[in-house]
Amino acid sequence: YIPDALNTPVKVSNRHIDNSNYSLRGDAGVQKITTTSFDLGVGTVVSYQELSNRSFDVSHNCLNQKILTYTDSTKSVFLDAQEIRSSQFTSSGVAGLEKIVTYSDSSCTSIIDAKVITNSSISSNGNVGHTEIVRYSTAVVDTSSSGDITVLASNAIDKQVIDNNTFDKRGNALTQTLKRYVYSGTGVIFNFSEAQAIAANVYDIHNRLTHSEVKNYTDEAMTLFRDLQIINSTAFDKYGNSTHQSIDTYDNQTIDPLKLIDSKVIDNTYGNDVAARRGNATSSTVARYTTALAANQTNATMIDKTVTSNSNFDSLGNIGAQDVDTYIPDALNTPVKVSNRHIDNSNYSLRGDAGMQKITTTQFDAGVGTVVSYQELSNRSFDVSHNCLNQKILTYTDSTKAVFLDAQEIRSSQFTSSGVAGLEKIVTYSDNILMDARG
Repeated sequence: YIPDALNTPVKVSNRHIDNSNYSLRGDAGVQKITTTSFDLGVGTVVSYQELSNRSFDVSHNCLNQKILTYTDSTKSVFLDAQEIRSSQFTSSGVAGLEKIVTYSDSSCTSIIDAKVITNSSISSNGNVGHTEIVRYSTAVVDTSSSGDITVLASNAIDKQVIDNNTFDKRGNALTQTLKRYVYSGTGVIFNFSEAQAIAANVYDIHNRLTHSEVKNYTDEAMTLFRDLQIINSTAFDKYGNSTHQSIDTYDNQTIDPLKLIDSKVIDNTYGNDVAARRGNATSSTVARYTTALAANQTNATMIDKTVTSNSNFDSLGNIGAQDVDTYIPDALNTPVKVSNRHIDNSNYSLRGDAGMQKITTTQFDAGVGTVVSYQELSNRSFDVSHNCLNQKILTYTDSTKAVFLDAQEIRSSQFTSSGVAGLEKIVTYSDNILMDARG
């Protein structure tokens, strides 16, 4: 129960736990847990989990565990599996070190990623002041009761360093700094990627973040300011994904309407449980405006609107096909469809980045569509924010590939939080002939 705005305790969740296979010390070897979330008195089953707890320390903290997660107790939709090793527990029950390997299958053969989480500056009530999370592409898992999880530095992907400075009474961070690094490919060296100073966090009764003010920086010392984002989320699905959100971006360290870059209003729907678990929506509408005042966000202040429909999800929840429609207000401020991009994605990495994309672009005038290009993209590498760093693009007039237009090799870096590359190097070819190079 959590007190609501009127300080009336309301039921927000229920966990029904069936325990079995107890040891002589009273530790449950098997647990089956159904988690139900409540809103306005109505319960929605969020997940069903089966836990195999293999070993415990003297304080009954679980050291070695496997978790299978499904949408509900029918086990008809499998979400993921995890092998977890925890150690260095404090008296508050918080693990100082956690190793977590996540799998896409219940037999634990296909690894999505592996994480090593180090917690420190832990208060007596369990608030964690400092956390470092290193992700790896793979790991070696010993499933015996005393077995460990082993990772290699050469398989590192990225690292996050989080410092939580203040907390609310339920242990949610109110102010924090976050720094992201990408693995250099050498030894244990990580290269800086981006930094954020996060303040004014507000949470709902489910501990979901509803308001945040984020300052983005381009340097590790956090002296080179990039932009300020005010993020508000007012509705969520059962997995905590925002279904309605606004993001106001300013070219200033404080809110100044004259320094507004744009205001985005985002509406998402989630119709696939496996995809939703990874944050992938089935449809998304993003409208950009020149004002952050909701009352003034009309067609007259609209910059553009993008409607994305996702389908053909694979077993990991990755998006197989996308249709992206773009609308622009005309002279009468009526949004009209100006383009469609149909995208077929394949060759996904374990991080959810599509290695291959086939894109057909159609331009619309007065409601009539004309195919303007067909492209095949080979995406070779990505940064920690899923921006493509290394790419080859082959362009044709249409999907018959009868007429070849050009090829490009592209290298992008120094991305902003909005996804725009600060530096691009582009080489354009006509078949085997170099046409030009830019960057």
